[in-house]
Amino acid sequence: MKSKTAVLSGGVVLLLVGALLGYVYGVSSAPSRTSTTTGTALTSSLDSYNEVAGAYANQLLLLVSSKNASAVAARYESNATIQWRGNIAGLEGYGPDVGNYTGTKNITAVLGIFLTRHEGDLIISNETQAIEPQGNRWVVSSFFDFAGNSSIVGGFEGTVVAQDSYAQVGNAWLIAMETWNFLNYTEQFPASSM
Repeated sequence: MKSKTAVLSGGVVLLLVGALLGYVYGVSSAPSRTSTTTGTALTSSLDSYNEVAGAYANQLLLLVSSKNASAVAARYESNATIQWRGNIAGLEGYGPDVGNYTGTKNITAVLGIFLTRHEGDLIISNETQAIEPQGNRWVVSSFFDFAGNSSIVGGFEGTVVAQDSYAQVGNAWLIAMETWNFLNYTEQFPASSM
């Protein structure tokens, strides 16, 4: 049974990688605009759009494949904030402001809890997103389901509506603000706060 699960998980990860790479590198038009732009501004805007789309895709891939909270947290600004809202049973309470985690240390800690609780297969599905500029940032609004099986909490599943605000830091696009609104979240064997 474990080998079937490993093959299935590997196949799902490969499908996710292929779909995300196809999306990132298959974008052929610039984001819609209502103002007139020059050719250089349009190219720059398309480049930024593609870079943010790639950063977002890589973040999801790292989340499902890495299990390394520090590596995932490295894609956030050092003073970034994560907000978790909604049905987050068992995932709240890691930091001074329940559901709000600011700075590298707190973000690494909460991602570590999430990844530890879901140390088995973590599969993201039904993912959709819209990417739009907002001032000097780009915002990725997304929706996805996640599910899997863990030795800690057994089977788990959830649905998230998320928003990630990306800011350019040097040559990289990093998450400055992230909000996950858990529409639902269940664990087979709910664990108390770790």
